[in-house]
Amino acid sequence: MNLSLYLRKHNSHPQNNILTSVNQTSLELETEFVNREKEQATLRKLFHQASGGKGTVAFVSGEAGVGKTRLVKEFGRYVESSGAIFLEGPSYQHEGVLPYSPWIDAIRTLLKTTPTNNIRKLQSWMIGEVGRLVPTILTQPEQIGLKGWLQGPNHSSMVMPSSDQGRIRLFEAVMEFLGNSAARQPIVIFLDDVGWADHDSLQLLHYVARRILEHKLMIIGAYRDVELPDDHLLSEITQDLDRRKIAHRIPIARFNSEHVSRLLMAHLKGPISPELGELVHAKTGGNPFFAEEIIRSLNDDGLLAKSGNSWTLKDSKNIAIPTSVRAILRQRTRKLGDDCVNLLSVASLIGMEFDFEVLKRVTDGTEEASMKLLEAAVRSQLVWERKEGSRVYYVFSDEQVRNYLLKRLENTR
Repeated sequence: MNLSLYLRKHNSHPQNNILTSVNQTSLELETEFVNREKEQATLRKLFHQASGGKGTVAFVSGEAGVGKTRLVKEFGRYVESSGAIFLEGPSYQHEGVLPYSPWIDAIRTLLKTTPTNNIRKLQSWMIGEVGRLVPTILTQPEQIGLKGWLQGPNHSSMVMPSSDQGRIRLFEAVMEFLGNSAARQPIVIFLDDVGWADHDSLQLLHYVARRILEHKLMIIGAYRDVELPDDHLLSEITQDLDRRKIAHRIPIARFNSEHVSRLLMAHLKGPISPELGELVHAKTGGNPFFAEEIIRSLNDDGLLAKSGNSWTLKDSKNIAIPTSVRAILRQRTRKLGDDCVNLLSVASLIGMEFDFEVLKRVTDGTEEASMKLLEAAVRSQLVWERKEGSRVYYVFSDEQVRNYLLKRLENTR
């Protein structure tokens, strides 16, 4: 039975739900932070280094849903408990054209915590330039003094600089402002989904990162490495900072079966059966977000029940892909292009794993073209390449990917 039909049928008649179900409110609460002890330790070590006056940059990378944002926000709690400032500057896929958007968010928050006397001490040219990004610094003369207020706007037309010289002046002002603020209190700036940031924001990141070593500053950039083209500006920036030995890379991997079970127990507030943990791990490949959405979907559909003291599954047949997971997979596959997605859709008919020779016989493309498409799929981590002796074969990264492609194939028939 289709799960959506099951939901409509059974949830409309509560008396049909004989076995206990999970309280929905419990699944909406933020659950226990699972795994990532090693990554947390690395971030804390870098933070203490920055707090001591040797600034640093860290790049947290991984696929969508693997837990990059959660990792850094958990770290942010530690930063704030240590008496430092934690600022967030997210980027959004459809707002990449907005210049300096993540920096504006971070600086606006910083200004709210900056004492009036400290703003008064800033040089007027710095106020004018920072005012290009956050005009509120220019609007209250009593905060910066009449002289500063009058001089600030004269140095800033409130239009973003177009020349290289004007851009460098803006970058210098931001660097000076951040450096001055961090001298009083260490600052961590979290640029989330920085791969979606606009070109100017990335240039400013590069500028600040190259001058961060002398300040109590830490910048963390999180991005989806599997979706980042080699010719993307962020790729060039990370490579340059690697050469300069400024940046630290923190790759985030999927969960193993044990970690998935711990995640489910945290969500369900109690023990789970081994079969439930193994099933969810198999269905999601260890992607934490996928696992969370699957367990939420199973609860919504009334498919979870208590067996003794453990949560288990009533019926494992026809487990649907949650809408939120489908949206991520749609986004990831769209970037590969129609030819690659069509090839993978045919491969999904073969099974979770497939041999290139078999795939080649059932597709129309040339061997060279098909191999290039498969290589793109491997780079995107939708498919893994496996080797056993002389045999080379391919495996879908998880059942959600394969099922999504199968469903797509059904819809196009």
